[in-house]
Amino acid sequence: MLTSKEIRQQFIDFFKQRAHTEVKSASLVPMNDPTLLFTNAGMNQFKDVFLGLGTRNYKRAVNSQKCLRVSGKHNDLEQVGRDGYHHTFFEMLGNWSFGDYYKKEAILWAWQLLTEVWKFPKDKLYATVYNADKDTYKIWKDETDIDDTHILYFGKKDNFWEMGETGPCGPCSEIHIDLGVEHCSKKNQKNHQCQVNGNCGRFIELWNLVFIQFYRDEKGELHKLKDRFVDTGAGFERIVSLLQNRDSNNYLATKFQAKAQKFVSHLADNYTSDLFLPIIEQISEMSNKDYSFNNGVSHRVISDHIRALAFSIADGVMPSNEGRGYVIRRILRRADWYGRLIGLTNPFLYKLVDTLIQIMGDQYYELKEMKKHIELVIKSEEERFNITLDRGLRKFQDLTVGLHSGDIISGKNVFALYDTYGFPVDLTRIMADRQGLEIDEQGFQKEMALQRERCRKSAKFQICSDDFLAGKDIEWTVYFPCEKTEFVGYEQVKADTYIAKYSIDNQDNVRIVLCQTPFYAESGGQVSDTGKIYNQECSIEIQDVQKQGDLYIHFGKLKKGEINSEKMIAEIDESRRKNIARNHTATHLLHSALRKVLGEHVHQKGSLVKPDGFRFDFTHFQQMSKQEIALTEEIVNQKIRENLPISVHIEELDKARKDGAIALFNEKYADKVRVVTIKDFSNELCGGTHLNATGEIGIFLILSEESVAFNVRRIEAITGEQAYKIVQNIREILQEFQYRMRTPQDKLIEKIDKLLLANKRMHQQLERMKLNSATNTLDKLFNQARVINGVKIISGEVKVSSNNELRKIADALRNKLDSGIGLLGAKINDKVSLICLVTDDLVDKYNAGKLVREVAKIVQGSGGGKASLAMAGGKDISKLSTALEHIHSCIKYK
Repeated sequence: MLTSKEIRQQFIDFFKQRAHTEVKSASLVPMNDPTLLFTNAGMNQFKDVFLGLGTRNYKRAVNSQKCLRVSGKHNDLEQVGRDGYHHTFFEMLGNWSFGDYYKKEAILWAWQLLTEVWKFPKDKLYATVYNADKDTYKIWKDETDIDDTHILYFGKKDNFWEMGETGPCGPCSEIHIDLGVEHCSKKNQKNHQCQVNGNCGRFIELWNLVFIQFYRDEKGELHKLKDRFVDTGAGFERIVSLLQNRDSNNYLATKFQAKAQKFVSHLADNYTSDLFLPIIEQISEMSNKDYSFNNGVSHRVISDHIRALAFSIADGVMPSNEGRGYVIRRILRRADWYGRLIGLTNPFLYKLVDTLIQIMGDQYYELKEMKKHIELVIKSEEERFNITLDRGLRKFQDLTVGLHSGDIISGKNVFALYDTYGFPVDLTRIMADRQGLEIDEQGFQKEMALQRERCRKSAKFQICSDDFLAGKDIEWTVYFPCEKTEFVGYEQVKADTYIAKYSIDNQDNVRIVLCQTPFYAESGGQVSDTGKIYNQECSIEIQDVQKQGDLYIHFGKLKKGEINSEKMIAEIDESRRKNIARNHTATHLLHSALRKVLGEHVHQKGSLVKPDGFRFDFTHFQQMSKQEIALTEEIVNQKIRENLPISVHIEELDKARKDGAIALFNEKYADKVRVVTIKDFSNELCGGTHLNATGEIGIFLILSEESVAFNVRRIEAITGEQAYKIVQNIREILQEFQYRMRTPQDKLIEKIDKLLLANKRMHQQLERMKLNSATNTLDKLFNQARVINGVKIISGEVKVSSNNELRKIADALRNKLDSGIGLLGAKINDKVSLICLVTDDLVDKYNAGKLVREVAKIVQGSGGGKASLAMAGGKDISKLSTALEHIHSCIKYK
């Protein structure tokens, strides 16, 4: 039996033998694409090519792309587990042609791979064609040996692919397989007829061949593209399942024997392949429930969701309450709940990561590299969910109060549990069923549809959010045709060059594309260079540089003369570049130091490198201690003092990663990468600018460490001249302290501690004196006490400086007063403060809150509190005496 690893490699090797370049899977977090939460198709990383905004150095490509579909029109999350073929995470096998081969080759190679290499029965395969695409029909009929009656025409809905409302599009041809009538889910329905695209389970899609040849404009009209593209996609899990499970002696039958026979006979169950079975086996062992329990729903949900979680976290997503993090949190909670249904009440998902790595770690080395981090994040989130689950269960009880057997929980309430507490609708349904209740699934779906519509509107596809970068409404003056700017800034700070094109407005703001530039464009967290572009006729001050595909756009101000097509000198601000390099090299030292101090789960989550300092975000699960911060700072400075050499070399991505080079979250890497190595200490993939040796950094200081997101910390730091200024300032302050306190530096802390202790004792003594004085005042007030309606009333003004002192005196008054009512007033910061107390024996008759509110009206104030003690404030200090006297009237006429 072919393994999944062998099947994946067969696909890649098949197309590599046909001159395709193997392209590594892109991250699940799309690069520079605000229209997508997650990469959901193989073509995502090539979108810029289809849009004409980017190029590649190859014309043919092949890969297996990791995908996640949990939002928008592809949201199948609630279906996962109910059947054997819905997934959140999956792999998409694909091959591409960028203006090279077209329909004939794509069709012939797909047919050859399916029927000659993988031996799918030809009489079970069908090809669908767009009803206006006669060329594709003819190729299938004349160039392959498919049964002519198995070539079927369909309309736009099934066989015309579009990237969005506007943009590249074209017809597609799908290849389907007939699994047999026994797989029809509608065979008992009257008048049902099995057919391709009939959605009955008998015919399923294997491969989609998309032929991109048009561009749809804003009016909906189609225009032929200059270059034609091929974009194909085949679901890896489905291919593996079909190839493995056509053997009746497959792994699952051997492992689970008779209990699982009803699953192994179901060829459409993707979970009966070696991509899932080791995970399912581990779930069965942990829960003591085999795959046949509850029709295997929990096993399928968990085995699918652990893949989505592990790959997302490996690509930098952290569970949170918004965006991608919110989606991941929901997936984790759904898996955790299904674990509870089979008896897994303690955190367990993180234990499955190792098994997943055994299955897929050879293909996706980020899983191995991030193993500890993935496990820690999942375990931490599981522990948090246990607390949230308890809150959700209480909320469920609140929502069902007053409901009786047969009643319905509203769709809005079901959605609230789903949206706020991460309760899958299945969970709410199960809990409702246990109480004899039903749920309004139609109402829930309506709420879900409203949410999807909100998401759809916010995620409507646009070619580019920046009109300038999209090339819209910008009038360019073109001197030289240029598709790519050559960056020479690693070696040069000044370069001879020519302006390829430029644009200028009426305020002399300039946008310039150079044929060759030493200016670093903002990327990887590092800000761009600044400087100037000039010749004898003109001078332009450059303030920012951004990338648009392979072009560098220089933004600046025309300072002298007129722009011309003559040779230019592009010169960066070298001093500023050096400061940036100091900080960027320091981030590499800091990253390695943090991993040594805190553990290898630490990974960079982001950075901002500027000339005057930098910030560095990293994964960690708690606040760093003072000792950890100090040790991290010391390690970095030690490496600076060692003046370690910094080397840069270009290497194949795979080899660099296998050699231990650390890749950064959310960074897109080419097949060949730039590796920055600091001797025996740091080894990272990086495209930024760096020093020649660590000693050039000078000094490194950490300014702050704080939380910026769940399990993400941020360090702000400075180096070089900025750090030296801080040290100088600290030294001046210390010298001033020494002078004023007449104490040597090594005795300053001891002297400060003595002063603080003396101050504390003086403060305590002053407090006692104030309390004694107030107590003496209480004695006078007791002597002036009045009895009204049989109630002793103590009322008067006391001199205090805070409400806290006023409360302490009220406590002393209560201790002295066996039975009665007290009202004390004070003038604090030009305002009136009042406190009223009622002894316990009188609270049934008199309420301190009501009394103090009545008295406070006289001083233009208000307040309240408990029946035994209440406070109020007022503005009119001239009426304090009147207010204190008014308490007697309040009691007299009670």
